[in-house]
Parts: sequence; structure tokens; C-alpha cells
Amino acid sequence: MRCCYLFDSGASTVKILAVVGQTVILPCRKQVREENVLHVEWKKDNDTAFVYKDGCEAFGDKSDAFLYRTQLILQELKDGNMSLRLSDVRAVRCRDLDVQQEPDPGRLHGAASEPTLDVVPGKGVTLQCEAACWVPKPDVTFLDAQGNIIDAEASKYHQDTRSRCYNVTRRATVQAGNYFTCRVNQSEINQTKTVKIHVPDNCTIPRTVAIIAAVIMFLIGIGIVYQWRNSGESITLFLFIKRVCFHLQIRKFIQICVEMCSFYII
Repeated sequence: MRCCYLFDSGASTVKILAVVGQTVILPCRKQVREENVLHVEWKKDNDTAFVYKDGCEAFGDKSDAFLYRTQLILQELKDGNMSLRLSDVRAVRCRDLDVQQEPDPGRLHGAASEPTLDVVPGKGVTLQCEAACWVPKPDVTFLDAQGNIIDAEASKYHQDTRSRCYNVTRRATVQAGNYFTCRVNQSEINQTKTVKIHVPDNCTIPRTVAIIAAVIMFLIGIGIVYQWRNSGESITLFLFIKRVCFHLQIRKFIQICVEMCSFYII
């Protein structure tokens, strides 16, 4: 997060690091005399975050988006301290109404959602870690149970044109039978979030289960056909499938196979 503050006729920029959604003090200071009447305005783009004039806050001039979120340190105004206490931080800028020069708008850094870690369907065991809407641009790292870094594909970033936050995705191929961690880190503001997943050994056997299931279905099918021929019944495809499903209780059988891989049918 960057906020500007003024010194007389000049303007400077100071960088403030904070997490979006928390409370922060945005510095803004100007050398003034105690008898001078201050006119201070804080803005975000075209929205007014706070206005102080004629010795008090101009509450009616504040945009609805900033109601009950902003305040000045009133006892320090006489010393030129126009710093703003801002809750649920976003991007704002400071402007002294007595000075015509207006600084560039600042930015807030520190947006971070909870990352997700899932197994990607397909050959082998591939993990995919995703982090949505992070600012600044984060780094994604895979770790094994011992905390060692795992080789992974290059991270894929997409920056939203409106919010300017980053969505990142990264994949890594691992061996089953272990715990794995995805770590998303913003070194600039020293913020880290992690998510863990357990990949059991039996996640490597679905192909064997499918082969066994196919053999069992084939044998049961042969048995049903043989039974029909001996009974003299006419054989139709519909009746054949119906009886196969009845004998296998196919839905329950599939659920059992899936649960062996620690997943659930939704």
C-alpha cells in the first residue's frame, strides 16, 4: 500500500505495507501554524473518504463506501498530522485543500485468499495449487512431508484488469503415500498461507480395480446368459443389463472403488 503525504508546496510518496481488510494508519503531514484553519480531504479515486474543514469533520461529504471506516487523530491536527485511520483498507489518497498540487493516488497491497490444493485426474498423481486474487504477485511452492521443496511446473499468472489482483495456478507431479503442502508467499509484506493434502498409496491402484471389475462383470454376464438359455427365456439387451446391474449392485460397487482412493461421488 502506498500513501502520499504533503510538505508545504511539495508532494512525496511513502509506501505502507498492510493486509487488505485490516486497519491501518495512512500518514499525511504538513507544517502548519496552530492558528491556521485546516482543510483536509482524503479520497479514493472519485470517492471522498474523509473531509475535515472549519474545525470539524464534514460527515455529509463522505462517500457511503467510507461511512464508519475513517477518522483523523484530531488532537494532533494542530501539529500538522493529518494521518487517516482506515478500516478495511483499500486504495486512497490524501489532499490538502489549501494546496493546489495533488499527489498521485496510492495503492494498497496485501489481498490474499485461502489457497486450494487438489489432485488432477489423469495418469500419475498430479497436484494443482490455486490462489485467487492475491496482491502483490505471490510465489507458489510445493513441499513434501519433510519440508523439502518439490520440483514443479512454472506458475501460471492471470491479472484481473479491474481489481489488479493476481490469480495463480501451479502443478507438481508427486509420488503417492505422503503428505504434501502448497505454500503461497508474498515476501514483500511477509505474508504466507499454506494448504495440505494427503495422497494415500491406494490412489495408484484404480486401474487394477477397473480390470478386476471388468472381469467380474464379464463372468456374471456369461452366467446370466447361460441361465437364460437353460430356462428357455427370450434374451433382450434391456433385460440383460437390468439383471447385470441387479447382481452387481453397480452403484454401491462404484462407491466402494472410489472410496478406496479416498474420494467421494458428489
